[in-house]
Amino acid sequence: MISSIPRPFQWQLTQWRELLSRYLTGVLPHALLMSGPEFVGKENFAIALVHRFLCLSSEQGIDQACGDCKGCYLCLAGNHPDFVLIEPEDEGKEIKIKQIRAVASFVSKSAHQGGWKIIMINSIDKMSPESKVALLKILEEPQGKTVFIIVSHEAGRVPSTIISRCQKITFPVPPEINVLKWLEDSSNDENKLIKALELSNGKPLLAQHYLSGSLIKQRDEFNAILDDLWFGQVSPVEAAQKCHQKKALELMDWYRFRVHRMAKDRCDGDLVPEIFFFYDKLNKARNWLIESNPNPKLLWEELFFDWTALSKKLIL
Repeated sequence: MISSIPRPFQWQLTQWRELLSRYLTGVLPHALLMSGPEFVGKENFAIALVHRFLCLSSEQGIDQACGDCKGCYLCLAGNHPDFVLIEPEDEGKEIKIKQIRAVASFVSKSAHQGGWKIIMINSIDKMSPESKVALLKILEEPQGKTVFIIVSHEAGRVPSTIISRCQKITFPVPPEINVLKWLEDSSNDENKLIKALELSNGKPLLAQHYLSGSLIKQRDEFNAILDDLWFGQVSPVEAAQKCHQKKALELMDWYRFRVHRMAKDRCDGDLVPEIFFFYDKLNKARNWLIESNPNPKLLWEELFFDWTALSKKLIL
């Protein structure tokens, strides 16, 4: 249940006005693919759009949901009959084909409120191959006033056949000045804000997450482990023992950021292909974590052995 009407973030107003214009002029596509990196607010934007489309206010051209009609009340209560949210039933798992089959039944029925029917998928990256095929079949046969709002954090994993049936809306990392201004409500410590922004690679919601808890400290601890490995002060097996019970995806993203920065710092000097090979291996390991269920301790051991091998090459 949502306590207040969601609004798009300030850095999303261009996309918001474009879609609202299409909606108000009756040329809204039947499927929207919201693409961009994670933690830039796509899910919030999508939910705000759901509320606006299901708002029954008679006021013409309002920018956002009124919050005071039956449609808005149902959305806020979390039980609007013309809205379906599809996401993994269990954290870290895939969206199942049975969930998509239920969507097929939903789109074949008339809207209860006489307006739009909306299906939000968060996110298509978490769908099994079979689920994507089932979704494609539904998209190929649009049903009246029905709109799909599909969130994707990794556009490269969305089949081209699905992309071709959607209007793609891109959400890049917003300008740093906009993010810093937005983060001021989370902290008045400028140095802390800048560090959180750097650690999050400019992603506003991730930076806010860092500021709200102990993640900066946890990341510093992980970097200390990598430093100890680099200089031979701890073995890969010992380091893996310290990491295997922590959130693997979080650590992997920190690891990728560090190696990416290492490669960037060497762009003006001697390029070392092994850095890029290792970065590619981290990307594959991240995908492996998402798509399967590897033994985390063995995974970290393998990556840390490669890390120490890389350190020996660069130090020498």
